[in-house]
Formats: sequence, structure tokens, C-alpha cells
Amino acid sequence: MVRETLEESKLERKIQELVIVALLAGKFEGGFKFHLKEAIRHGATREEVAGTILLTLPYCDVVTFLKSLAWAKEEGIL
Repeated sequence: MVRETLEESKLERKIQELVIVALLAGKFEGGFKFHLKEAIRHGATREEVAGTILLTLPYCDVVTFLKSLAWAKEEGIL
């Protein structure tokens, strides 16, 4: 189902991965880290990843933001 959904989407893969990163922020560490790496692999910059994580702050909560920031730092992406 995941593969089919990604293939059907009209968004470029980099954007898909950044959206998934935002959706998984602070929730599922393994999936979050996997999709961070996929976003970078598909051309996302560190600045775009940072911007995606920053967008979670007003829409989620501080804990989600800080947890996601820490996970990205653990992966060496930020």
C-alpha cells in the first residue's frame, strides 16, 4: 500500500519524504529516522529538513519538536 501510494502521488519524492517526516515527527523514531535519510537521498537539503521539523512546532507541541530535532541530530542530519 505504501509503495502504491507514493507512486500515485503527484508530488516529487523529496517532498513526499519531507511530508512523511512531518507526519512521523515525535511519534515513531525508527520511521522518522528512515524517512529523514530518504528525504536526503532524494535531494532534500539539511535546511529543508530543518524547516520541515520547525513547522511541527506550532502544529504539534514543544516535546514533539524537541524530540524530532534530537533524532535528526542523532542521525547527523542537523
